[in-house]
Amino acid sequence: MPHKSCPKCKTPSGVRTHKCKVCNHLFVFTPKFMRPQKGQEIEKWEDLKKGDVIKVGGGPYKIVHNHQWDQDEKMYIGYNGTFRVSKLEEKGIIVYPIKANESGCCFIYMGESKLSQYGTCLEPHKIRLIRKGS
Repeated sequence: MPHKSCPKCKTPSGVRTHKCKVCNHLFVFTPKFMRPQKGQEIEKWEDLKKGDVIKVGGGPYKIVHNHQWDQDEKMYIGYNGTFRVSKLEEKGIIVYPIKANESGCCFIYMGESKLSQYGTCLEPHKIRLIRKGS
């Protein structure tokens, strides 16, 4: 089981422990949004190769009205997660999910920003290279 040690008394504690049970030392946590992101940001997605592993977020969205707050919000309809590159297309990337419990081919839109004929805002996904393929 993973653990950390108290810097004052060296008592082992669980990784999610907020306070040492022996000396009451408070552990400092870094919020997730402040931690460095994995991988490097990709400047030219066209340079990706088959087998590369990428982290994907953002992408196309629709504007929906939130009646509870009486305001419009973005509802992302693109893909999120970690994927393995299969093939590059003219306006995007064909990928497959890394997780064993997820399956299926996904198209990661990387074309120009524009409004589609169906009212969807097409935006390129944000991608980060996690590791190069073999």
